[in-house]
Amino acid sequence: MSAGHPSLILEFPPELMLEIFKLSMPSVPGRPSPLEAPLLLAQICRQWREICLDSPELWSSVEFYRPSSIPNLASDLVDLWLSRAKSHPLQLSLEDKFMGHDPVPALLAITMRWASQWEVAHIKFPIAASKYLRTTSFPLLRRLAVVINVSHLEGETITISNAPLLRSVEVTERNWYNIRWSRISLPWAQLTELLFYTFADVSDAVFALKECPSLTRLYCRIAYVPGSLPHYEMAGSLSLNHLRALSTPIQLLPHLALPKLESLHITDPAEARPLVAYVVEGLLARSFCILKSLQYDMYHHEGKMGDDLHDLLRVVPTILRLRINFSRGLAVSRIAEAISSDSPPLVPDLRYLYSSLDRGYAWNPAWGPYHDALCNALRWRSAQNALRSFDFQVNALPSQALSALRLVAAETGLSIRVFAHK
Repeated sequence: MSAGHPSLILEFPPELMLEIFKLSMPSVPGRPSPLEAPLLLAQICRQWREICLDSPELWSSVEFYRPSSIPNLASDLVDLWLSRAKSHPLQLSLEDKFMGHDPVPALLAITMRWASQWEVAHIKFPIAASKYLRTTSFPLLRRLAVVINVSHLEGETITISNAPLLRSVEVTERNWYNIRWSRISLPWAQLTELLFYTFADVSDAVFALKECPSLTRLYCRIAYVPGSLPHYEMAGSLSLNHLRALSTPIQLLPHLALPKLESLHITDPAEARPLVAYVVEGLLARSFCILKSLQYDMYHHEGKMGDDLHDLLRVVPTILRLRINFSRGLAVSRIAEAISSDSPPLVPDLRYLYSSLDRGYAWNPAWGPYHDALCNALRWRSAQNALRSFDFQVNALPSQALSALRLVAAETGLSIRVFAHK
C-alpha cells in the first residue's frame, strides 16, 4: 500500500468492517493474545483500533486463566478487557488455581464486578469461592458450567439462587469422582438442559431429576459399581414430560417415563449389555414415544456379546439415525450383521448411519475382514432404498479401507464421509 494508492479496505464503512471483524473472532472464548482478534486487529492501524475500541461485542467473549504457580494476577488486563465490553452480555471462561491466603480467588473477585452481565460462564475455582457466588445476582446468566473437586468440598455447598434466566447447567467433577446432588444448589426447576458427571448412584439421580421437571435435554453419568444391574421392581416411574434427548447409563432407564423422547444415547452398559433391549423396550412401552435417533456404545465389546445390538435394533423400529461408538474391530462386524441380517431389515426407515472408533484406539489392519463385511452391509442396506449416508469417524484409516468405501459410494450413490477425531 502506498500513499498514492490507499488500500480499498480502508474505504469500507465502519459497520461493514465490524461485521468482518466479528467473523475473525475465535469461535469459543480464548485467552487474550496479540496474535488473535481483537487485539491483533487493534494493532493494524488507527482506524481499525478505533473500530475495535468502539465495538463492545468484540470484547464480550474471553477466557481468563491463572495457574497455581503464578501468584500475581494481571488484574489490570482483566479490568481493561471487561471494561471495553461496556454493558454487552459476557461469555466467560474462568479458571483460577492459585488461592494463596485469599478466601476468594482474585480472578473471580475481579470478574464478579461484571456479574450482572454474565450470560454464559464456565468456571473452575477452589471450592472456597462458592461462598462468594451465593450472595451474587446473575440477571442475564443463561448457561453455566462448573468444574469442581469434591475432595475440597469439606461440607461446602455450591449455591447460585438468583439467576432467573438460567436454563442450561453443566456440573463436572475435575477427577471424575462422584458428586452428591445435595452439594449443588441451583434453580433446578427452571432448567431445560442438564449435564451432570457423575451422580453417586441411581437413587441420587432419580431424586435430582424430580427437581428438574422442565428438562428437554439430559446428559448424565452414574457411578459404576461392578456387579450392579438395573432394578426393575419399580413402585412407579419418574415422568419427565418435556425431555426429548437423553444420554445415560442403562441403570437409570427403568426409573423413567419419557413421552416426548426422540433421541437416546445409551452409554457403555458393561455387564448389563444383555439386558439393554429389554430395558429400552420397557421404556418405550411406558412412554408411548416415537424414538428417532439412537446412539449406542460398544466399547470393550468382545466375544459373543454382539447379539445385544441386533436385539436392541429390533425394539426401536422407528429410528432414522443410528450412531455406534466402538473400540474393537469385532464391533464393526456386529454392526454389519445387525443392519443387514434380516429381511425385511431391522429399523427399515434408517436414513443416517454413524460409526465412531474411540479416539484412544488406532485402526488395526487385521480388522480388514470386518471392514469388508461393513462395506457389503452398506451395499445391501442401500438396495433397500432407505439409507442415505454413512459417516465413519476413525483416525488413520488405511488407504485400502478408504478406497473400499469410495467404491461403495460410487456403486450405491450413498453419501460416505470419513474423518478423524479433532
